Amino acid sequence: MKRMSLSPQFCAENKAVLLEEGNGSVTVGICGETTEETKRILELYFSGTAVVFKKLSKEEFSLKLSRFFAENGSAKAEETETEKQDMLPVDAVEDDAPVINLLNSILLEGMNRKCSDIHIEAGNTAAAVRYRVDGSLENGRSITNRSASALSVRLKMLANLNILEKRRAQDGRFTAAFGGVSTDIRLSVVPTVCGESVVMRLLYGKASSLDLESLGFCKAHLETIRKMLRLPSGLVLVTGPTGSGKTTTLNAFLRVLCRSDIKIISIEDPVEYRTEGITQIQTDEETGMTFPELLKRVLRQDPDVIMIGEIRDSLSAELAVRAALTGHLVFATVHTNDSKEAAVRLCDMGIEPYLAAGTLKYVVSQRLIKKKSGGRTLAAEILPVTEELQSLISSRCTSGMIGNYMKKNGVKTIFDDAEEKIASGIIEKKEAEKELGELP
Repeated sequence: MKRMSLSPQFCAENKAVLLEEGNGSVTVGICGETTEETKRILELYFSGTAVVFKKLSKEEFSLKLSRFFAENGSAKAEETETEKQDMLPVDAVEDDAPVINLLNSILLEGMNRKCSDIHIEAGNTAAAVRYRVDGSLENGRSITNRSASALSVRLKMLANLNILEKRRAQDGRFTAAFGGVSTDIRLSVVPTVCGESVVMRLLYGKASSLDLESLGFCKAHLETIRKMLRLPSGLVLVTGPTGSGKTTTLNAFLRVLCRSDIKIISIEDPVEYRTEGITQIQTDEETGMTFPELLKRVLRQDPDVIMIGEIRDSLSAELAVRAALTGHLVFATVHTNDSKEAAVRLCDMGIEPYLAAGTLKYVVSQRLIKKKSGGRTLAAEILPVTEELQSLISSRCTSGMIGNYMKKNGVKTIFDDAEEKIASGIIEKKEAEKELGELP
């Protein structure tokens, strides 16, 4: 077929991609950079057939090209679907152009969609590719389970994982370059009853995404944060559910603090943003390098500032409090719904209320909400631990009591912040309520 002889390389170089063919005509999508000479070549190539040219934006062209790559590149894999998955020649996958083209097209489509994660999920009859965009999953293409298995092997190679291991979960990372821009990709592979579930997290523009002013904090919150970052010691907690941007916020804090006269050490699972001047350590459960074990060792490294990716248990909570008590500024995340639950959570983990009250300085609670203009912004609340609040925490108060304190003292809540952004036209009420529930 002529479609198969119109190579992806020709399309990429000449900014033209085949969209449709049939009924005596073909439709070719062209980008603004496509030359008249290229059009004449295509008209000669499809001589005897009417050629219709359709203008595409750069974004549309990239998306169509990525899909064209996939359709041409995955044809070989589609033809061999009847073969058993276990018969896949692993030693040939690295140089298997169809697999490489398919992976590249999936990554390219994900980047064009500006997604945060790409899911490749094996199913009973086929595998699904889905993209998380602005917090929601969007359906992509369906591919064969054999293609999904080949992609998994290819990705394991790129991330230096065990390509023969299919019974245990594996995590890794690799770097991809698109258009001269380097993007870190975090890989998670988990076995399922149908094959493997693969998730890639795309970490775009590491430096720019960590700019404190660009995260979405309001002016009042930014002033509080700058005051917070001048603390000589104490514990600062960032709370929120998975996917609320806690790691990005913490790394933005560390970038502000990073300078030559202090030592900053972070313990993360995994290290998502690599920042010059910060000693970053990744946990590894298999080798015993857990949060508590690493934190004990880090305290012997003479740090000024410590970042703990997550306080998960009583031991890590105890060590974080001890570090804050001994003159270190400690940042950490904890899974609570809002700031008023954070101190209560520390006490539930076995921290004596007077120690929690004495070390905790601020709690930042946040959610990511889709903006009207696309992309996402923060709705946040920042709770300073005043002497009055310290007294409440010391008496083993409830989260409801802290909520009453916040109301009495006019602490700006996450709902207040969201409503201000709605009034300013930054976000819509329905998008805010997706993340926060019904606004009061």
